[in-house]
Amino acid sequence: MTISVVDYVSSSPEETRELARGLGRRLRKGGVIGLSGPLGAGKTLFVKGLADGLGISGAEVRSPTYVLMMEHIIDPVRKLFHLDAYRMEGDAELVDLGIDDAIGHDHLVVIEWVERVLGALPHDMVHIAIEIEGIESRKIVIRDEGELFFPTSIEPFPPRPVERPNDAPE
Repeated sequence: MTISVVDYVSSSPEETRELARGLGRRLRKGGVIGLSGPLGAGKTLFVKGLADGLGISGAEVRSPTYVLMMEHIIDPVRKLFHLDAYRMEGDAELVDLGIDDAIGHDHLVVIEWVERVLGALPHDMVHIAIEIEGIESRKIVIRDEGELFFPTSIEPFPPRPVERPNDAPE
């Protein structure tokens, strides 16, 4: 299995959404994307951009904090399941929501606050960490363990990657 780790720096919410939109356009199969970052980092904004790239209006995407899961139609076969694990007690609550029915099919499952439910998720997922660097700037680290965004047959999406020295740890 190939693991790709790519860092980006976004200087505005618009750039963050555009990065996510571009990544959404690259998705050709289902999988699991886990988002982590502090409150206000832009996790829901990132999901709005992914939705835009998938052909779903980002305006339809809202934070599922109180409902836990929202479902959006990508096409007649695929759906986007957007979850917020912030209020979840752990893995069992995610399983009780029926997430197993979405994982392993062509659906895309995106989970905010993924660190709260990692035990219920496959290992070959994408982890996206969003760190607040300034008022509007964000460092976005994408670790793609399932070749969802960066299959080995194509070059990585290059909006504004941060260069890593060859000897830098991942």
